[in-house]
Amino acid sequence: MPTRRTDSFPARGDDGQDYIIDIYTDFVTAPTPEDPRAETARFQSLRLHDGPRVFQNEKGIYGTSNGLILRSAAPNAP
Repeated sequence: MPTRRTDSFPARGDDGQDYIIDIYTDFVTAPTPEDPRAETARFQSLRLHDGPRVFQNEKGIYGTSNGLILRSAAPNAP
């Protein structure tokens, strides 16, 4: 199941710093008679651009395992 970075969006941390959150999507093969190599999106995960996992608390509010809270009003932020 390949995972690809499919999008990213800016966020501001409660520490006053700006961050980029990357959206990673897992894909699975879903062959059809018309396209035997077709894929479909399975689920998404979020990570800071430098690697740590990000958890969504609610739309526009995110957290990391070390307690950092991030906020984003970007239109593509989940």
